[in-house]
Amino acid sequence: MRECEIPREGVLPAPVHLTLEEPDLEFDRARDAARELARSYGSEAELLAWFDGKAGRYFPEAAECLEGTPPSWVQIAEAEGGNLTVDVNHGTYVFVFRGKHSLS
Repeated sequence: MRECEIPREGVLPAPVHLTLEEPDLEFDRARDAARELARSYGSEAELLAWFDGKAGRYFPEAAECLEGTPPSWVQIAEAEGGNLTVDVNHGTYVFVFRGKHSLS
């Protein structure tokens, strides 16, 4: 399995950007802020997949990342109905949610 690269915006479902001016931003804080933002687009926001650029890990990690295709964790999230991505600090952390949202 090759390591998944930082996801590019063109492969993420409905990306919205969140900048947190916290020099020591941790994964849990970024996830909580992303969930809060996702919920602002609708009452339900189920986290399906994530990417932690600081640690170089992602979830779900069941499949390989193949060159020329979106990362596997993005593909899995989309297959499960992922329809909103919160990109925290320009790809440092990325979270894909399924929920009711009204992006224009």
